[in-house]
Amino acid sequence: MRNSSAAEVIARFWIMGFLISLPIGIPAVVTGAISLGFLASIAFIVAVLFNTAQWLGHRLLFGHTEEYREFTANGLDPWFDHSCPWPFRSDAEILASPEDGPAERWYCPYCHAEMVDLDFHCWNCGQGHWLCGNCNAPIEGEFAPCNRCGNSPPR
Repeated sequence: MRNSSAAEVIARFWIMGFLISLPIGIPAVVTGAISLGFLASIAFIVAVLFNTAQWLGHRLLFGHTEEYREFTANGLDPWFDHSCPWPFRSDAEILASPEDGPAERWYCPYCHAEMVDLDFHCWNCGQGHWLCGNCNAPIEGEFAPCNRCGNSPPR
């Protein structure tokens, strides 16, 4: 059920850590102070230690919560499947948060075309979404006067 394994995330951390260490480590490799393999192994150790600390920290901080128990009951891990940031877990692997809920959708009351926001004019028929309180005719804005019946709401 897991989208990405812990090994994949740690490997991505290792690659990023190694690439970040290259500008500092290359002069040491060129002068013979360290080898490229040593630099890669240090980056790997740092990646493993960092991810272990995050994994353990999530258990210690959130292990007593009901959300944590539900999350782990589904075979997921709070660090590797939820909190780990983008470069180490792609956007496609990020699970939707239950707080997100379904996206709101708006439709034009005249032609029923889907709209970006109700505060804009409809892209399809050009009508605004405000209606006159007296005659139900479309008006330009919430407090705009009606062209059909002349109703002008107080401001």
